[in-house]
Amino acid sequence: MTERNNASLKDKLASILAEVETPERRTNILLGLIARSSSRYSLKGVLPSSYAAEAINYLVSREDYKSAGIIAEKSGDIQNAIALFERGNAFQRAAHLYSYEGRIKEAIGAYEKAGDFEMAGRLYERLGDLEGAMGAYVKGEDSWVRIEELCKKVDIDKGIKILIENSRFVEAARLCEEKGDLQEAFRLYKQASVDVNKSSHVLKKAGEIAEKLGLLEEAIEFHRRYGGLGWAAQDGGANRAIRLAKESGRADKAFEIALEKGCLDEAAQIAVQYGFPERAHALVEQHEGKLDFSSLGFLASAAGLVDKATEFHERAGQFGNAEEAAKKGKDKRATSYNRELEDLVLNLIFPDRYPLSHTMEEE
Repeated sequence: MTERNNASLKDKLASILAEVETPERRTNILLGLIARSSSRYSLKGVLPSSYAAEAINYLVSREDYKSAGIIAEKSGDIQNAIALFERGNAFQRAAHLYSYEGRIKEAIGAYEKAGDFEMAGRLYERLGDLEGAMGAYVKGEDSWVRIEELCKKVDIDKGIKILIENSRFVEAARLCEEKGDLQEAFRLYKQASVDVNKSSHVLKKAGEIAEKLGLLEEAIEFHRRYGGLGWAAQDGGANRAIRLAKESGRADKAFEIALEKGCLDEAAQIAVQYGFPERAHALVEQHEGKLDFSSLGFLASAAGLVDKATEFHERAGQFGNAEEAAKKGKDKRATSYNRELEDLVLNLIFPDRYPLSHTMEEE
């Protein structure tokens, strides 16, 4: 707008406001005009100074410092606007004006009071104060990328220290892992894992690093916790815990984890492979309807339930295994007919390799 046009608008606005009876309505009109005007246009030179001052005083009397600051800003009284914004805790607006005025340090302080640590960090960087930027970024929630970049620019050890001081244990652990300090990375992931609500990734990483460090008991426990979060993606956590427990000679622990996570087939396999008769018996009794007949047959055999083992193997079509189980049971007839059934099945599948016995051919 030209100065001549501004003067014309100012006179027109003053004549309108002169017709309005109360300071309250005149204030509302000014605020409405500011709200409707585009941010591209300055109202400096348009707002009549006497009415602007009246509106500011009225709003201050109502303790509406933010609205008073808006009128002061649009009137071009930047210093007063900053003071009013700060008085009304509108620190974001105050920070914007400080930055506009080139008062960067004061802008940083205002952004930090507003909780806008991202902007505060950027201004610290603008001043070349990378440590100050780090200190600001760690207080925010979504500044990990900038933190990582700055740590590499400044000093990774110093960056880790700042992160730890601000309880950003996960980010500190990542940097420790990156620099090869797995002991410290594990310690920090372990510390971060206390907050279960945010720990799915943390538990996984803690388990993996504990495994690399040879801390098998702790690795098993972290994988176990990770596998217990209930999401399909965490199934691997339980499987890994079971594998580590078996590899470290803790088959009993592996069985316990498998049962706890509902991995019944895995629990059955462990009970059979490592000779846990009582646990095999319990699985047959408690989970018969959930396991396949093959697993049940082997479990029943491991538990010494030979007649049940014969029955389960028969239903699984494993007649050879049924024959072996029947040899130990009461029903000796099952031994012979299961042998004949196994011969029959093998002949059906591999007629050249497994011809029928003479007995069956004669029958």
